[in-house]
Amino acid sequence: GTPTQPSRSTTVRPADAAAETATATDDETIRICCYGDSNTWGYDAFTPCEPGALRRFGETERWPRVLAAALGPGYSVVEEALNGRTTILDDPFMNEYDCNGRTTLPAILHSQKPLDLVIIMLGTNDTKHHFNLLPSHVARGAATLARDVRRMGLSRSGAPRVLLVCPAATHEPPDSCAFAESFKGAAVKSVGLAEEYAAQAAALG
Repeated sequence: GTPTQPSRSTTVRPADAAAETATATDDETIRICCYGDSNTWGYDAFTPCEPGALRRFGETERWPRVLAAALGPGYSVVEEALNGRTTILDDPFMNEYDCNGRTTLPAILHSQKPLDLVIIMLGTNDTKHHFNLLPSHVARGAATLARDVRRMGLSRSGAPRVLLVCPAATHEPPDSCAFAESFKGAAVKSVGLAEEYAAQAAALG
């Protein structure tokens, strides 16, 4: 039924009061999910480390955490990022986990609902040499995810809003880079991504 204020003679236990406060706060919080790859996860490819070691940028450095700090109270920013994640592609050379951003998208987003906004920043891994894609193909893959999200009942009133972000342009990796072979030619492709992403975003409306 419709919640009512307790009368003067009603005693509210502390636990009940805390639960009511938490529910009210959650309803008012704007929840944002950042769905991305290593650029969102915060993979640090520049700091020297031991072979096999993995470095991640800190809580004050990763862009989703910077966003959360800038927005302040009333917002909750969720990091859902995976190293190697593509838009809609299966990567035959990534066998530790599923890197296909489309196949994992529904379960991940439904586990984080309610969501008011989903920020999609994927496409860097789609520029890998062995995929042999054009910038327009990469942008179409990202737009496919945006359309998928729009069909999901994730917010309190239906589908959340979607922000499609073009990943930053990459540089040709040096031969010493562990991913040099995979990203051969990716720098040239990444330059053309912004225009293609803008076109896809405009088509989405």
